[in-house]
Amino acid sequence: MIKYTGSYEYIESCGNKLFTAILLPDKTGKFPVVIMRNPYVNAFEDAKEDDIVLEYLNEYKPWLENGYAIVFQHCRGRGKSDGDCIPYINEHEDGIALQEWVRKQNFYNGESSYFRLRNYEGFSEILTIKEKTKYKNSDGKKMNI
Repeated sequence: MIKYTGSYEYIESCGNKLFTAILLPDKTGKFPVVIMRNPYVNAFEDAKEDDIVLEYLNEYKPWLENGYAIVFQHCRGRGKSDGDCIPYINEHEDGIALQEWVRKQNFYNGESSYFRLRNYEGFSEILTIKEKTKYKNSDGKKMNI
């Protein structure tokens, strides 16, 4: 039987604490990571963090069953994240901060990808493409970050 675990952290970016849910297929091991950043989360503004994580565990169960870790972040100034939401302005810095955080995690196996739910999420990924191409593995090949 597959175990799922969920937790959350507030990851700092430019002095702002961004709510980030971490969903893992198991407590131990390394997994490919699917990164999601979403501004459409204001319904969670007054929710308890543990309740949000539980909802995401249920929503993304198929991904977890297939061995993917999910890192889901509320965009700056939206949902549980603090700061001011200024569309399109902070996405580059916040996206890079999240990617750097993911790369330092014990559960990260060296593979990650963004998943776009709506147009804005796709835009927030595009802003980080230049940064994603600069990372290389030990063989000198570009990494899929």
